[in-house]
Amino acid sequence: MTQLNQVWLHSNSFSGPLPELSGLTGLQNFSVRDNRITSLVPVSLVNLPLLKVVNLTNNLLQGPTPKFHSLVAVDMTIGTNSFCLSDPGVGCDSRVNTLLTIAQSVGYPTVFADNWKGNDPCVQWISLTCSNGDITVVNFQKMGLSGMISPNFSSITSLQRLILANNNLTGTIPNELTTLPNLRELDVSNNRLYGNIPSFQSNVLVKTDGNLDIGKDSVSPLPGTPSVSGTKTSGSSGNKSTGVVVGLVISCICAVLAVGVSVFCICRAKQKHSLEYADAIQQQFLEGSDSDEDSASKDTPVVNADRSVRLEPTVEDLTIELPGEIMVPTETTLVTESELPPETGLHVDADAAFNAEIDDLFN
Repeated sequence: MTQLNQVWLHSNSFSGPLPELSGLTGLQNFSVRDNRITSLVPVSLVNLPLLKVVNLTNNLLQGPTPKFHSLVAVDMTIGTNSFCLSDPGVGCDSRVNTLLTIAQSVGYPTVFADNWKGNDPCVQWISLTCSNGDITVVNFQKMGLSGMISPNFSSITSLQRLILANNNLTGTIPNELTTLPNLRELDVSNNRLYGNIPSFQSNVLVKTDGNLDIGKDSVSPLPGTPSVSGTKTSGSSGNKSTGVVVGLVISCICAVLAVGVSVFCICRAKQKHSLEYADAIQQQFLEGSDSDEDSASKDTPVVNADRSVRLEPTVEDLTIELPGEIMVPTETTLVTESELPPETGLHVDADAAFNAEIDDLFN
């Protein structure tokens, strides 16, 4: 992506955090104005070496207002984002920084960016209760949060009650929470947490009801999803999860190959059957044609092309006794050309020599 020099994503209603942009070393024009983008402005965007124009107006960007190089044309109207301060390059209050790292663990929700404005979290910031400028209660109950419980809660040393119930939080309960000196209640009920419950002080009320996998090494799959081991904090858990994923991928590949081979065999069998059927039909057609020709040859009379037949007496028809009297069988009858029936189509072409011999025999 080093060749990319322009990014125009303005007026698209995009939400969520800005990504890391350090790889876009050739970027010159970056426009994301008129969206609902949350999170801090990445330092990698501020430090792009060829950046000339940047448009960030009308979003929900948080944290300190970024300070770009003087040669960069910046469109970042004051009051159109959720920066803690309007002065570019000036850092936020430490409490604000801590809360933003906590928001990062749940994806910088829009509900926080819409309401966490300014540099004092004890002034009308939702879900927070303060006492003398110290945060004492964090109540994120039923806010539709997903992600993990941030260990950075441990930085709010004045915290007495942490309510995270009825969300979709996963992972484990961070051990860092046990270091909170003033904590009296931790409510993480009705989430999707797993693992062992850390050892809190005896005066801390810990509520974990509704987490079916508390005390287990992994999280159970949601209904209708394959069973995959959840993420663990130890190094061995990553290897186990990787093994499960690899196994699933190999199984899917084998299943696809098996289906492909089965389909191929079925197609070959159908093709072979079709060829055999076509051969059988062709053989029947040829046999039928042969039988028709045979019958036709039997039924069709053969006619001599020259329509001429030479009649000669056979030995059986003549009895010659020499030198005695010549005997002519009474049944022998010679047919002359004039006596042949016209429908026979035969023509007797008797030459003169043959006629002379006939005359010698019977005269």
